[in-house]
Amino acid sequence: MTTANQRTFRWWPVDNGRHAIPGGLQPGASAETLCRHPVTMPAEKPTSLQWLWPTCSICYERARDYTHVALTEGYDGRCQP
Repeated sequence: MTTANQRTFRWWPVDNGRHAIPGGLQPGASAETLCRHPVTMPAEKPTSLQWLWPTCSICYERARDYTHVALTEGYDGRCQP
């Protein structure tokens, strides 16, 4: 399976919880988390405290069928290849 065909996700702080969002979501774009919570990808990097928010258990379970895409160093709001 090629990367283009894989379902990808990344963890992202949304509304006081860490949710799984689509891996290719670009800043300003809207989508749903894996638990179907609406989200718009912000341009700014989350704070250190936001990364400590509790993980959504529904997203956690559903993420098992997806491929994780990690953030790159120096995140500037743009997805890196």
